[in-house]
Amino acid sequence: MAELVSLAFGGDTGPDSDLVAGYTEAGGRLDPTPAVRHRLALYRLYLGLLLVVECGPRGYAGDHLAFCRRTLAGAVAELRVLG
Repeated sequence: MAELVSLAFGGDTGPDSDLVAGYTEAGGRLDPTPAVRHRLALYRLYLGLLLVVECGPRGYAGDHLAFCRRTLAGAVAELRVLG
């Protein structure tokens, strides 16, 4: 499932998304249970953390750093909603 988050970076990985449709049409199984939605949210949080942390060593600032921080904030907000 972590690959779904990376492949749809910044996009939709919900049960009705094009990515999930392609995944299931190719034979993959993904039941949108609460546990699966929680795992996907945790993977998005992990990716958001990586983005923000890597800005320092790579020297990214400005718009890119702001984008990474928004991505991380969105992941945190999603987890709060899921509980």
